[in-house]
Amino acid sequence: MPQSRGSRPGDVHLLPVRTLECLPVIAFGLCTHVGATDALRFLVSGGIAAVVLVLLLRRRSPQNPLLLGGNLQMVIVGASFALYLGFGIVVPGLAGALLTLRETAWLLMVLLVSTAYTLASPGGCLACEADRCEPRSVRRGSLLLLAATCAGVLLSSEFRGQEMISAVLPLTALYLLQRWLAARAERRRAGTGGTAGAIVALLAADHDPRS
Repeated sequence: MPQSRGSRPGDVHLLPVRTLECLPVIAFGLCTHVGATDALRFLVSGGIAAVVLVLLLRRRSPQNPLLLGGNLQMVIVGASFALYLGFGIVVPGLAGALLTLRETAWLLMVLLVSTAYTLASPGGCLACEADRCEPRSVRRGSLLLLAATCAGVLLSSEFRGQEMISAVLPLTALYLLQRWLAARAERRRAGTGGTAGAIVALLAADHDPRS
């Protein structure tokens, strides 16, 4: 899963990409807010997710594994509903399991996709460019994020049906952790070493005889 150029934080070119990735989640949340049925929620969000995935693949844009996992889950379940409602075809197996597991299925898909990114992508599951991040920090950060995702799966399973606790909070926490780990890896590659490194650099500048 190669990281393409232009994924630097703040790059205007990537703002539409991040927005596109979030559209299925936003649609799912809006459908939930108005009290839509499971079928309608997944048909709408799954359809949007499918379009988003096609657009991003055609543009060869890097995708965030946390959002990609959720989008894939919506596509699979949405497609199963479409086949059943449109043609009376019941899709057993993965789609049924994802629907039965409800919110936990989202985190399981995130775990699956994040594991694949960790194994196959130089940037790991931190959604950062490998050439801008310190490799050891990427590996450690990816493993830490995977461990946190496993904890999120357990939490979601325990509170299944309570979407705020079983989905919104774990996914938000994972996203914030991912962004912090990615920023940390970038700082270490830049040689700042985070806050402590910045303090050391500042002290060194104060004692620089040329200043």
